[in-house]
Amino acid sequence: MEVDALKVAWGGCDSYNPVDARRILTPAVLTAHQEWETEYAAQAKPRATVMAAEATASAEARKATEAMIESIGQAWLAEQILLWQKYWAGQPKDNIHRPKEAVFTQAKTDLANAQKRAAEQLSLANKAVAAAKTASGQAATAQNDAYAIADAAKTPRGRGLLYTQQSVQVVKASYAAAQAAAKATQTAVNAAKATVTPTLSRTSTRSSAPVAARGGPRRS
Repeated sequence: MEVDALKVAWGGCDSYNPVDARRILTPAVLTAHQEWETEYAAQAKPRATVMAAEATASAEARKATEAMIESIGQAWLAEQILLWQKYWAGQPKDNIHRPKEAVFTQAKTDLANAQKRAAEQLSLANKAVAAAKTASGQAATAQNDAYAIADAAKTPRGRGLLYTQQSVQVVKASYAAAQAAAKATQTAVNAAKATVTPTLSRTSTRSSAPVAARGGPRRS
């Protein structure tokens, strides 16, 4: 019982030996240590694989998140340009505040660039998701390999994995986070793809009157 209790404690990353001033438990400690070292060493490869997968999945989730943030920024920029285009589409051509044609051309170019950059972020996010998925699969396979080793040695599953037992779940969570970020990126890309309405109704034009009185939105 003492031997198993010690191995359970060590498997839970408790490095302390029991308080035993009279050394009564020394035989049990020595036996547990020998058995634990064998169990621990047998699952070294699966542990290393899980650790590497955890680092990879975490990095890829970060990449997907960064892509999401950038795509949202580009979608916002595209929205501002579209609002500007829609506003001037509803104004008379002879409006004294109407920007020069070169400004409209630049707005069209800026919109196309924002849409392109947003789409590029989606590609990066999807790539990160694929890499995180691979890492998640590697972690799951390594966990199963460790279980097989434990079964063959008739030791409890997961104990020899130590902290990497929880790391497998962390990898799965990172993969899920990358997927969520990629979906948000897709939404941002779809928003950035919106097109300007060529003509606005008189009602829309009149609703913009307060803005027109101030000269309307400007582009520098």
